[in-house]
Amino acid sequence: MKKIYLFCFVICHLFLLGCTSDNDKSSDDKPTDDPNPPTINDGVIEQPNFLFIIADDLGVDVSSQYSYSSNVPPTPNLDELQKEGIVFDQFWVTPACTTSRGSLISGKHGFSSQISYVPAVMPDNTQSLQQSMKESFLPKAYETAVFGKWHLGGSTPIAGHPNTFGIDYYYGNLFNLDNYFHWTATTNGVQENSTEYHTSAVANEALYWISERPKDTPWFAWVAFSAPHVPFHAAPTDLVNIHTSPSGIQEQFFSMVEAMDTSIGKIIDGLSEEQKKNTIIVYLGDNGTPIPVMNNTVFDDNKGKNTVYEGGIRAPLIIAGEPVKDKNTRTSALTNITDFYSTLLSLANNKQPIPAGFVDPEQSYDFSDLIVDGQTSKTRRTYNYAEFIKSNALSWVVRNDTYKYIYHDTGVEELYNIISDIKETTNLIALPEYASLIAELKNKGLDLRSQASVAGTDITDQVFSLRSGDCNAYIGSYHANVNDINNSQPYTAVLDITSDSSSCTWTSNAIPNHDFNDGTQNFANAVEEVTETFNTTRSPAYAGSVTSLTLDYDDAIFLNGVKLDLLAAACYGIGTAPLGQEKVGCNVSSTPWRYDPVFSGNTFRTDNHNAHTQPDGAYHYHGDPESIYDLTGTTASGVIGFAADGYPIFGPYFDDGTTIRRAVSGHTLKVGARQSQSGEGAFPGGNYDGTYRDDYEFTSVGDLDECNGMTRDGVYGYYLTDGFPWVLSCFKGTPDPSFQK
Repeated sequence: MKKIYLFCFVICHLFLLGCTSDNDKSSDDKPTDDPNPPTINDGVIEQPNFLFIIADDLGVDVSSQYSYSSNVPPTPNLDELQKEGIVFDQFWVTPACTTSRGSLISGKHGFSSQISYVPAVMPDNTQSLQQSMKESFLPKAYETAVFGKWHLGGSTPIAGHPNTFGIDYYYGNLFNLDNYFHWTATTNGVQENSTEYHTSAVANEALYWISERPKDTPWFAWVAFSAPHVPFHAAPTDLVNIHTSPSGIQEQFFSMVEAMDTSIGKIIDGLSEEQKKNTIIVYLGDNGTPIPVMNNTVFDDNKGKNTVYEGGIRAPLIIAGEPVKDKNTRTSALTNITDFYSTLLSLANNKQPIPAGFVDPEQSYDFSDLIVDGQTSKTRRTYNYAEFIKSNALSWVVRNDTYKYIYHDTGVEELYNIISDIKETTNLIALPEYASLIAELKNKGLDLRSQASVAGTDITDQVFSLRSGDCNAYIGSYHANVNDINNSQPYTAVLDITSDSSSCTWTSNAIPNHDFNDGTQNFANAVEEVTETFNTTRSPAYAGSVTSLTLDYDDAIFLNGVKLDLLAAACYGIGTAPLGQEKVGCNVSSTPWRYDPVFSGNTFRTDNHNAHTQPDGAYHYHGDPESIYDLTGTTASGVIGFAADGYPIFGPYFDDGTTIRRAVSGHTLKVGARQSQSGEGAFPGGNYDGTYRDDYEFTSVGDLDECNGMTRDGVYGYYLTDGFPWVLSCFKGTPDPSFQK
């Protein structure tokens, strides 16, 4: 493995994004012959090294550094680390592996990072902590490495994914393990089978990389053990003190924790004396303990990992090392996994101010002074926040020093005193004396969720994958840089989504997140930025009967800020153009023989996204918007927008319980010669071929109902289809008045 490492290390420094020539230049401009290694003493900082260790699925209930239980695995090395540093008693993560890693590497909560569920893919435009540690404002650029579990590349991760985020050297497993003794090891995009016990392999590779670091270059080593995540097993006997085969999953779990502790001790003991003087060691758990092995005397059985209860989000955190001022101390300061972004970056910059745009101060709080100035009693946060989306359902939580408010997008709310009731058994939400406190905490959460990052999120050509049916899951500020192809004109798309307890507000300039006007004919009307504002309910409900589409209303708003207007097309024989050449007119919704703009034989100057402009220049879709959903079909499609009645619109793929496939419309093309209809302006004759919307009828032959929707995983939504009606053909609920033209 060391030979592979040396080869990949050279290749990395030549080619990978995290090692660009600009960064090399900025490092070369700085002196490299410092005879005295940088140190941290009494708050005087000169770029420390960071050894950042993550345990996977280990909560405070089974950690010996906390006093919740005596039934814990032996962790002598972590106990020693406790004596050399600070234990954090009120540290929050997220309830799952991917989401915690996303918050750590981006410094943002899920609503802003777009990493709020498992298995999310970290967006390519994420400014990672590792990338920021190479920026020119730092005295010296850091060398960075990640060892072990990545879990930020989705269910089918690209082998080189970690290296695209400023990580010079990556070695580990891109996804969860099936077997700790036989697994696929990825080294800077090169994969091979490994039979070395995973915990040992990660520790050995990390220690070797650290030992090879130049004395004059600061480094950041992220060591992410998979242990003690499933599959549970007996660890190798040389890593544990009790050399017997654990018989139950609890004993196996403890064995895996002890093996990890042994490996952590090996890494720390392997640091050189100079490195020990200037290395800050961080140890944390990425989420709570899995329910099957959770200590249910501490947390209730259904309130562990994958929940926003304390058993899911309160995790162990120890920060130690010679640079840490206070030894063998504890702090009750509220801290969040997002806070490491600003804290480590501040320490890397000698505690000098960070340039604007790198850190969102509302999401990532700098607590570096608590670490190196000896102020463990100092409080940075007055509130803490976390969120998670599971099975398309969003839950978010806010707490102050004593009370914790929980909001579920089902409308259920909870309030607990988590100082006296850590098991969260007594819900105080209905007690009138807590009404003002509930409002305070809820509004704090809503205010935070309504704030985007400083620069907003770039969604240029973004493939949307989140599947929450609550529009609140998508709030934020977004932009995209796109082009009018036929006119060679650049545009910037702008979209803001905000919410309150009942609805979401969408404000956009009607410019899409993809290039447009790329058809064979130029648009009849030039594209203009047109401010569009819509509201969608967060609690859609079936109406007494379906509501027909009408020209009086737009039909939907997509997550790229563009509206859907299916009926705004001419009808045969209506208007001043010769029959068969009509382009405008047909303002009465009930008039038969309305052209279908998606039909290949019709020419409405739409582009390759089935869209064009209205007379005021507003870009809008007339059907399936093509590029804004996942075309691969390897996973169920995400939500791409919301209809006027508040129900979500999904891309074309869904999980039918057996396979991932495209949803099939229940509408079919009629057969034979067209029949004349009352109210028609003229009768086109001919056979049913799809030219007109009236050429189709609903026959219940597909997956979807008469409105082109269905309920999956408890969420009703409309689906894109590769046949009529393409998106939706009616509303199951009641359209919001904001969609009225």
